[in-house]
Amino acid sequence: MKTEFLGYELRGQIIAASCPATESSIGITACYANGAAAVILKTASSTRLDQGEAEGGRHCLINKQGFWAKSTFNREIMPLNEGLELLKNTPRWSSFGFMPLISSVTELELDIEKWLVDCRAVEDAGADAIQLDLFYIENLLAVPGFEEKFIKLLKEIRNHAKVPVMPKLNIGLPAEYAAFLLKKAGIKYVSLLDSIKSPAPLSFSPEGQPAVNKMFLGSGLSVFGSFMLPITRNYTQVLCREGFEVCAGGGVKTAEDIAGLLFLGAKTVQMATEILLHGFERIKTLADETSVLLTKAGITDEESIKTTGQNLYNPLPESAKCRAKWNIEKCMLRKHPEDCFHCAYNNGHPKGQAFCPRINYGGSKTIAIHESCEGCGLCAQLCSHGAIEMVRIDCMRRVHTQDPACAGEPLGRYKGYVP
Repeated sequence: MKTEFLGYELRGQIIAASCPATESSIGITACYANGAAAVILKTASSTRLDQGEAEGGRHCLINKQGFWAKSTFNREIMPLNEGLELLKNTPRWSSFGFMPLISSVTELELDIEKWLVDCRAVEDAGADAIQLDLFYIENLLAVPGFEEKFIKLLKEIRNHAKVPVMPKLNIGLPAEYAAFLLKKAGIKYVSLLDSIKSPAPLSFSPEGQPAVNKMFLGSGLSVFGSFMLPITRNYTQVLCREGFEVCAGGGVKTAEDIAGLLFLGAKTVQMATEILLHGFERIKTLADETSVLLTKAGITDEESIKTTGQNLYNPLPESAKCRAKWNIEKCMLRKHPEDCFHCAYNNGHPKGQAFCPRINYGGSKTIAIHESCEGCGLCAQLCSHGAIEMVRIDCMRRVHTQDPACAGEPLGRYKGYVP
């Protein structure tokens, strides 16, 4: 499905994010060959740190918490001249059509001239757009006079640039505050969401001794993973609601993740970790799976994505409240008590639910759900046997009173969240 973003017509919604996969012409071309609609080049900078910092390479670790990576600034950030050569030597057109290249630049402070040097250079080298990577400015909000400096920086870059400019945010800048600042600076496009910095993960030896991989000690450690997705969704919703055109990313693993961000208003979705862990073909796989999802939902264009998203996130009408209902036929309490998950609050069972006092055990192995039930749906999700159902109160009332308005309408049964 085609989309308009950064002033270009793109052949799809998936963009290859700035990462090791986009630091060479071979990698960039492979991204396009596998369906990427655009590519954000590995971040470059005119700034280099002293020799001591430059020593050392990348170190990576995958565990249940995510994908950990450590690198020095000099190793991770391309020298500006290398970034310019990459731009000049990578073709814009191929058998795949137009291949827009988005240059990513960074600096370590809010110095306007330093940023302008980088932006002018990549623009002259042929960048189709510029991403401003803010990840490497330590403790951004603590910069003296931050708000004024930040707005002025973005205004100056936007006014001097001849191509679209897109700041890339991270959690160092809260979503609502970011929206306020970007509006003040006249920014239209926003990129989300950079990795999260974290201390090294702890592990335990078979003997029970705690240990930390010494290769991961010190600064420069980032962690990527699906845990980032709720944060990305929050930033996407806030910024799209405020009218920005968003390239969302961070924690994206599945076609459902991509569709969810599109429904929240994102124009495009970027990914890096999935490409690094599963290869370039992962782009095509996810693009195809997303296309199948949208087609099944009857979504064929950007307008239908927008309409679907608005409908999905509309709250339930007041009349459509729900309530839990016990199904005696499915309950394990009567048939196989050992399989019961002990939903009653008054049972005191160590594995029993401790959330809702409105469910209690009655006599003869029965469950009593008090009429004050708020319909949160947690009990229905906890019961693996489906013995607790969620029913719409208004529909129940009409059925019981034989209201013609509900004729032929079955009781609505919902496990968990009621759509």
